[in-house]
Amino acid sequence: MAENLEKWKALLGRTEIIYEQTDHLWTQDLEQLLEYEKRTGVILPSEYKEFCQIFGSGWFTKNSFEILCPDLTDEGRGPISSEDAISAIKESYPYPIEVHELLDSSYIFGSGDGFIFFLFDLRTYSSIDKSYDIYIIDDERNNSVHYLGRSFFEFIQEMCLGDRVILEFPALRNPGNNDVNTPGYGRCAFKP
Repeated sequence: MAENLEKWKALLGRTEIIYEQTDHLWTQDLEQLLEYEKRTGVILPSEYKEFCQIFGSGWFTKNSFEILCPDLTDEGRGPISSEDAISAIKESYPYPIEVHELLDSSYIFGSGDGFIFFLFDLRTYSSIDKSYDIYIIDDERNNSVHYLGRSFFEFIQEMCLGDRVILEFPALRNPGNNDVNTPGYGRCAFKP
């Protein structure tokens, strides 16, 4: 576990942090994350738990994506995996039944400008990699769903800090806001 945290620390070390309304990262410790799992019955991916311990919730300025760690307080500041958000996505476009089934068993951990949502498919957990399939739903521009992989570390490195969005999903990038230097909701912003 310690070596896995080191790769996150190295990635954070290569990232500029912009603070707003705070002077600290919005991190969580492992005990808090394990308590969340126990309380909700949701197994969090191991790399996601590592991310929450090192980075914490925040805004990635390159592609205007916000990644949220679990809401440990039930005050609505955590992932947008509420029934209301999922219902709104389902009602916004006549998605095929497979997308509705995906949404019914999803954990939404982030979003982007417009109606872009990142989620784990809770039906796909494997004890081998301790992860789930990761998807992006573009609920505004072209009402599409894309499989992104299983590694949360690669997701952060390639989609949030890297150029994968530009290369594979240029329509998902918000060119008017991709150089935002101000995080939302009083959290930190991460700039590559």
